[in-house]
Amino acid sequence: MVEALRALRSDGDARRAGELAEQYLRRYPHGALIEEALRLRIEAAVARDDPRAAGYAADYLRTRPAGRYRDLAAQVLQHAR
Repeated sequence: MVEALRALRSDGDARRAGELAEQYLRRYPHGALIEEALRLRIEAAVARDDPRAAGYAADYLRTRPAGRYRDLAAQVLQHAR
């Protein structure tokens, strides 16, 4: 996840960040950094103008209505409308 965060924040490589977040989610579906992986997946999709960003945000809110990144997910959904 550190590499995904670095790819997005430092390198500006949203494609790589998204791939790494997806990789983490597949490999560790109940991992300790699941919230961070979900957040990075959303942020990377937004940065790429990927239409899946809204779906990722909706999934996040559905599965984690009290999650740490619910505000981010809600903003992405609001912007998608």
